[in-house]
Amino acid sequence: MRERIERAWGAVVKLMPEGTDLEEAMDQSEEIRNLTIDILMMEGEEVEFLTSQGVDPRPYQRHEPKF
Repeated sequence: MRERIERAWGAVVKLMPEGTDLEEAMDQSEEIRNLTIDILMMEGEEVEFLTSQGVDPRPYQRHEPKF
């Protein structure tokens, strides 16, 4: 799941117009907005899974985009 999240963030970064931040890009593009929502849902699922396995999810909450 972690790799899917990282790759999805990479896709969002590639779609973002240069000179905009994520919030601006989400306002300008429905595709970016939808991808970001999907990523946030995946991150929530990851936290739930890690918690169910008795693992503290906090060290895993940082995702770097893969290009």
